[in-house]
Amino acid sequence: MGERRDDDHHGTESVDERISVRLVETLAAVWSKIREHHPGVPGVVLLAAPSPRRELNVLGHFAALRWSARQKKGNHFHEVVVVAEHLDREVEAIVGTLIHEAAHALNFERHVFDCSRSQYHNRQFKEAAEELGLTVEQVLHYGFAKTRLTEKTIATYAIEIANLNDALVHRRKPVVIANPAPPKDGNDENTGDRDADNDKSTSRHLKAICACDPPFIIRVSCRTLRETRIICAQCGEEFGIR
Repeated sequence: MGERRDDDHHGTESVDERISVRLVETLAAVWSKIREHHPGVPGVVLLAAPSPRRELNVLGHFAALRWSARQKKGNHFHEVVVVAEHLDREVEAIVGTLIHEAAHALNFERHVFDCSRSQYHNRQFKEAAEELGLTVEQVLHYGFAKTRLTEKTIATYAIEIANLNDALVHRRKPVVIANPAPPKDGNDENTGDRDADNDKSTSRHLKAICACDPPFIIRVSCRTLRETRIICAQCGEEFGIR
């Protein structure tokens, strides 16, 4: 990202760059508490990461043996990700996501298959999730995938929930345009120039395009492009000045 002017920081405040460290530390403290109560749950590389393209319905994931130690060849570690855009939820729900992923990790360590590639959560997942303190509901297409903390579990993790509440930051969700204006026939550059000349109301707006071929076109203010992300629902890419 390029250099910005001093007056180009709308809606921001001075922050300590360790804000991300505090976030991960408090998330890790939750995982440590899970392991304290359930020693069969393994240690993991824990991350707060942006959502993959078009997957804002995913709250987190467990990936087995995804990391390797540089100094100790042959040592591999599991990965748990909580999706950064969904850290704006209730703190109890975020802790619930961590325990949900812990159930997958526990089953992996036990050599128990609990989830298909299509994300169908079977009864083995349900049993592990309940063992770790979750209530489980069955949902269409995804099996026993809907989980939440029991009241007893909320009490057990009360300190971690309070600490996480103080440390939470989240990544802003993109604005998804489901049906952007279709590309016009002919030379788009000429069309754009004509619009700018004939409609003074758009003179302060920029023409932004997506990655479709041909691209869809929207007109937005400089501030909108600067302060949010606008995603095309067709190609899944961000609109920008290209």
